[in-house]
Amino acid sequence: MIDGYNLIKRTPAFASKSLKDGRQALIAFIERQRPQGSARNQVTVVFDGKPGMCGFPVVGEVGVVFTEYETADDLIKYRVEEARNKKEIVVVTDDKQLLLYVRGLGA
Repeated sequence: MIDGYNLIKRTPAFASKSLKDGRQALIAFIERQRPQGSARNQVTVVFDGKPGMCGFPVVGEVGVVFTEYETADDLIKYRVEEARNKKEIVVVTDDKQLLLYVRGLGA
């Protein structure tokens, strides 16, 4: 799982773009470069959203989630908490609090 806006804001190639263009560039990068390795490794990018906000069409293997009534951090925490095998989850973020939390769960 990727903390979408956190990664975009900390990556110079994406940070200089508008939010929409940064999102699209991040998704395109993941699909092109496959940093997750095997195609069997699922990738979900989580973005902070707002009620009524919907995603953009994504073709490929990258899942995109916009939160509605919670932060991206809260959704990532919840998904890790609910996962059966937490050791198989990798969370990409530069948010120290989120990082410590998911590590504490075993991700």
